[in-house]
Amino acid sequence: MADVPLLAVEDLVVEYMTPSGPVRAVDAVSFVLARGEVLGLVGESGSGKSTVAQALARILGPPAMITAGRVLFEGSDVLAMHEDDLRRFRWRKMSFVLQSAMNALCPVLTIGEQIIDVLVTHERTSARAARERAAHLLELVGIDPARLTSHPHELSGGMRQRVGIALALALDPPLIVMDEPTTALDVVVQHEVLSKIAELKEKLGLSVLFITHDMSIVSQFATRIGVLYAGRLVEMAPTRELFRAPRHPYTKGLLGSFVSLHGPRRRLAGIPGSPPDLRRLPAGCAFRARCAEATARCATEAPVLRGIGEDHSTACHLVSP
Repeated sequence: MADVPLLAVEDLVVEYMTPSGPVRAVDAVSFVLARGEVLGLVGESGSGKSTVAQALARILGPPAMITAGRVLFEGSDVLAMHEDDLRRFRWRKMSFVLQSAMNALCPVLTIGEQIIDVLVTHERTSARAARERAAHLLELVGIDPARLTSHPHELSGGMRQRVGIALALALDPPLIVMDEPTTALDVVVQHEVLSKIAELKEKLGLSVLFITHDMSIVSQFATRIGVLYAGRLVEMAPTRELFRAPRHPYTKGLLGSFVSLHGPRRRLAGIPGSPPDLRRLPAGCAFRARCAEATARCATEAPVLRGIGEDHSTACHLVSP
């Protein structure tokens, strides 16, 4: 199994069923996540990031439907698993840290009750052993075990988010999917949470799929970054390479719209316009209406993702291999 990637997504398609017909939110997305790697998925709201993440463990609810593709975890197709197999797969192989810890945690149960419930449900363990494990998990994320008796509203936003990380680590999964884990946190708490994620990644050998709209956050510890636009992967490259030499105009726009902590001072430049309506995608390149470099070909032919260098690929007619 050493030569089999931890996660391989192949031509994943997710559609939302509406009265006027299906709306394709994820369009033939493919990527590989290696063991011990941190892969970032970035893009504006509505680009398909969270839909991709939830499709990986088949936790999407109606009206969303996975209509094509494969999700191979250690060689086994998650999309072909039966419900019993999925129950054993979720949280034991792949777990989630959601973007709003206050909403993800049950407000009427203590932190300890929620962690213990996960352990007892998925493993044959005594209540005492589960409580000891819960205390250890809180220590692992930097929270005093005395907080096991606290309710979520008694914790700060950063502490609640770290409880979410503790829950994700409960069954020692090799892969954690983090969907906007620092949203609504101030910059100081963001730094604390990100530092804890990086520390745990090194200590436990985790693989992480990190989903965000913030390029400055993902740049801190992602190995590679994939850029999504209108449900399609438009660029994928090692983090340093992507920041040094972005090739897709959308990636350039994202990088130009946040403040860099290093280098000379520069004027921020936003991306003009808005993302397209997925119900009425334009012909050709979905980004062309917002792209200052668009050509006549962009209006008629949709670009495909192709390699343009070592471990660097993009979907743009303006870029030569």
